[in-house]
Amino acid sequence: MKRAMLTVLLAGMMLSTGCAKSKAKPEALKAGETKAFSILPDWCPNPDGVTVDKNDPTIMYLNSPNFVPNDKDEQKCGPDQKKKTRAVLCKVDPEGNVTKLWDYTAHPVTGWSGPMALDQGSDGNLYIADNQYFYAKNNQSRVLRIVMENGKAIREEVVATGLKLSNAVMIKDDKVYISDTFFDVNNKEGNHLSGIYCFDIKELDAAKPVAVKPFKSETDHDSHLVCTLNTRPRSRGDIAGADGIAFDKQGLMYCGAFGDGRIWQFTLDAAGKKAVSSKVLIDDKDTQCCDGMRLDPEKNIIYFCDSQGNAIKAFTPSGQLWTVAQNGDNDGSTGLDQPAEVIIFAGQIVAVNFDFSFPGLTNTGNDKPYSLTAMGLEAARAGMPKPAAK
Repeated sequence: MKRAMLTVLLAGMMLSTGCAKSKAKPEALKAGETKAFSILPDWCPNPDGVTVDKNDPTIMYLNSPNFVPNDKDEQKCGPDQKKKTRAVLCKVDPEGNVTKLWDYTAHPVTGWSGPMALDQGSDGNLYIADNQYFYAKNNQSRVLRIVMENGKAIREEVVATGLKLSNAVMIKDDKVYISDTFFDVNNKEGNHLSGIYCFDIKELDAAKPVAVKPFKSETDHDSHLVCTLNTRPRSRGDIAGADGIAFDKQGLMYCGAFGDGRIWQFTLDAAGKKAVSSKVLIDDKDTQCCDGMRLDPEKNIIYFCDSQGNAIKAFTPSGQLWTVAQNGDNDGSTGLDQPAEVIIFAGQIVAVNFDFSFPGLTNTGNDKPYSLTAMGLEAARAGMPKPAAK
């Protein structure tokens, strides 16, 4: 009886810390197979951005903006809110255990916090896209910095303001690239415009945050703008633009549009701050959504999330496209549940299930379990189409 009681107590302690064990081993996952990597705690109902610590590959950082509240009474807040929101920064280990590192502070105007994608700079700090577009569409979105010391989050800083819907974050050569998914401006063809901004880490000063000038046109915009892309509404009529960002090994930049799934390839200038050329690399009738993306540096393959199709797909810089894994509506216990971010961690591909459904997506609604999903890395690489015979 004592042994049984001890087992129950230990299980209860595990649950109270919000930890979860991974069930998926890299070698066990075949092509197209998915398994739960981590079942997240109840305080992570709406996970999004993810990045691996650049100095310790056993640490993965995860943001959970929690746009979908798991406890509406506790989620109530407004512009006068003084307490911290329930949006959180977490740490995940290779076994899928989750530890909370930080409670994000509410925006002073909207009363909410929307931390989405994040990446780590050479300074060891985390840079975060704070999406306020869901609460206010008048350029309230920001870039945040979580100052890290000895693996602990020390403080939260605002380092840039004035974005519409800050979304993806990718750091390269001490430059922070941020996608802005909505400019709420159309080009002359009537297609919605969006883009990517670039900030030098050294210019991001919490004492004087960069104030981004609102985008008005392709000739009237902030000097930090790197490029624009346009979105053509497809089957679900979504005009959301620039989302995931990735760089290949040759330094070409890629960005996918959430609304139409087209993936753009950009050549940047020597400074990495302006696009000198661009083209649509992927325009596939069966890929009508592109969310987060990430480079596989060993193979120069880029994995991305097709949130509409509940799929993880991959492409090469030459434009080869294939599906890594895909499933129908799933609660996240065994498969993909509206994946929004993807990364290589612990020898496998890990997808973050955003589980915040929009009209026209395969996912029909937010439900438990809140989860991360694993796929086999070698199986994904092996799925690349063979070059056509000449």
